[in-house]
Amino acid sequence: MYISTATSFEIDLLDILYEINIRAKVPIKEIYGVLQKTPIGGGRPSDQIPQIDFDSLVEYIEETHKKNLEFCYLFNAPCLGNQEFNQKWRLRMQQDISSVYDAGIDSVTVANPFIIEYISYNYPSIKINTSINAEISSVERANYYESLGINKINLDYLMGRNLKLIQLIKENTSCEISVLVNEPCLYQCGNKQYHQQIFGHASQSGCQVYSNYFDYPQLKCSIRRLENPIQALKACWYRPEDTKYLEEIGVDCIKLAGRMMPTSWIAESCRAYAYQKYIGNIYHLIEKQGMWSKEYTIVLKKGEVLEPFRFSINNADLEGFFGIFLNSFPCDKGCKNCGHCHKFINTIKYDEEKRQKHVATLRKLHRLYLSKDFVRDNIFGKFQDCCNVTPIKEGSKKNLISKMV
Repeated sequence: MYISTATSFEIDLLDILYEINIRAKVPIKEIYGVLQKTPIGGGRPSDQIPQIDFDSLVEYIEETHKKNLEFCYLFNAPCLGNQEFNQKWRLRMQQDISSVYDAGIDSVTVANPFIIEYISYNYPSIKINTSINAEISSVERANYYESLGINKINLDYLMGRNLKLIQLIKENTSCEISVLVNEPCLYQCGNKQYHQQIFGHASQSGCQVYSNYFDYPQLKCSIRRLENPIQALKACWYRPEDTKYLEEIGVDCIKLAGRMMPTSWIAESCRAYAYQKYIGNIYHLIEKQGMWSKEYTIVLKKGEVLEPFRFSINNADLEGFFGIFLNSFPCDKGCKNCGHCHKFINTIKYDEEKRQKHVATLRKLHRLYLSKDFVRDNIFGKFQDCCNVTPIKEGSKKNLISKMV
């Protein structure tokens, strides 16, 4: 089993990963990333990921290979807005894929079946991975994507603790199987597909509102998690110590999310999962940027500040938590008929006064967003101002690889 991790596009990270691999129980084999905005889209909003131009990408891939790592490029926006039927867009898409192929990438991660087939047909030497956004959670669906030319399946993270189903998919496909292990999203979240579509479009160069989006799903999920902290335990993430159970059933890869995070955080996450051991607040490696988004500020009064709200969970306090999943998947019963996570509710620590203040602010924003008043100039103007993003200019070069010269 190996690790696939997000990259910050900093050379320091490659040096750190190389050092981690010297003593790793689970080696880091692959890093993944994408340019800030592309025709197909990279599945994360352009304003949340590192800015890097194409020339820097080429040089970074070269440095990645020098550290015995592979580079996976992302084409994982789930929806193309029917642009795939537009001749001009199709030409841009073809040029984009051809360019990154020539840049020396080792594999691509793709959500859209058409893009998968296009790459498989025209670039048979490229290894293709399904995106988590393809939502593969059954043997039949896995077999279908395998028939399109897939090499690795990134399983739907909502089934991440269903070991029997993961093993069944592994036994009935020749593809590598990958499981995302540090995702905080709500279990069986009703906003999942909508959120993926918003993020996909917010990363596409042809989308007119790629930077000006309102993260409604994040708002709703943050409110729900704040109102019911038990959601932090119900989400399908793994402690580093418990990833051994994935290896035992034949999982080939564990994936670490965190493209919006700095090098120091990515390195800390990689150390924990490579060494299968972590001491401290494990939720620090799961929740990432906290329950906060830039547009939350439009309901604040002048001078008022809203800090990201975070839970804290001591990793040692969850010893034994995963045992129930080794022989069954109780989540299928529904939480009302299980109660396992509630036995560990006291492991979740937080400031109650801050929690109440934070949820009150987010509820206020939610009511405003739903109201007819949201489109008034004085309110919508604030929203556009706080979401304004200056994209990287064509031909400019972000100094992310200065240590190479």
